[in-house]
Amino acid sequence: MRQELVFIGQGLNQKKITQLLDDCLLTDYDLLQGKKYWSRFKDPFPDWSGDLS
Repeated sequence: MRQELVFIGQGLNQKKITQLLDDCLLTDYDLLQGKKYWSRFKDPFPDWSGDLS
């Protein structure tokens, strides 16, 4: 399976974007711990439970 993100813009700092995305990845240890462990991580996104239409 493969997923891709595409960033389009002028003057983008590819190294910085790559580092920020890499910092979001789970370690092998984190991955093996499962959902209960993951639920302790801070959610950096705002609440999306409202009407999006």
